[in-house]
Amino acid sequence: MNCLERCRDEYDNYAPGIVRLLQDGADQRRLVQHLRHLEKEAMGLNRDREDELQEVARQLLELKIYL
Repeated sequence: MNCLERCRDEYDNYAPGIVRLLQDGADQRRLVQHLRHLEKEAMGLNRDREDELQEVARQLLELKIYL
C-alpha cells in the first residue's frame, strides 16, 4: 500500500466525526476546534492555519443542508 492510499484511508476515518458534529448542530467555532484537533493530535501537524480552518468549517456548514 502506498502513502496516498494510506492517507486516503486515514482521511476517511475523520469523516464520521465531522458528519456527527454537523448533524448535532455544531457551529463554525466547534468545527474549527475539531479540525485543529485532528491536525495536531491525529495527523501530528503543527501549523498555524486558522484562516484555512475557518474556511473549511464555513464550507462544511454549507454542506450541512444536504445531510
